[in-house]
Amino acid sequence: MIYDKEMPLTIAKTEHLWIQVPKGIVYKYVADEGLKAKIRQLIKDKKCTNSLFYNKDLRFKRYVKLKINMLNHYKKYKKYYGKKGLDE
Repeated sequence: MIYDKEMPLTIAKTEHLWIQVPKGIVYKYVADEGLKAKIRQLIKDKKCTNSLFYNKDLRFKRYVKLKINMLNHYKKYKKYYGKKGLDE
């Protein structure tokens, strides 16, 4: 329900990549090469979304904060995940 209105169920029939971290993190920490190739193809085909960067909600201050947040992911993943996922 949205605004007290019933909404129909929509089921996606095509593949789409939805990420909340930088693409570099995805490339680095996904160990499966086949999956990485699929991810690269989806990004190349523009079938990738990071909903944090929604255009209608993206003012300059928010954009700067999101970019800083994205850069901090590299530091956090290195600190907390180390090589997890890299060798698996």
